[in-house]
Amino acid sequence: MKAVVFDGHGETDVLEYKDIPDPEISPGEVLVKVRAASANYNDIWARRGLPGVQIILPHVS
Repeated sequence: MKAVVFDGHGETDVLEYKDIPDPEISPGEVLVKVRAASANYNDIWARRGLPGVQIILPHVS
């Protein structure tokens, strides 16, 4: 699947558009096909990094 990923905090230059493996689903779960998505302020804050907030990297937005 296509994803916007960042491996470190910074400005928009840290964003990378790439293919990543499809998620594995377990019994009782479903895989939803997403045709469009948007960025919001939580995505911007995660990319920039905030003092006291731990973001696990790499992060998929």
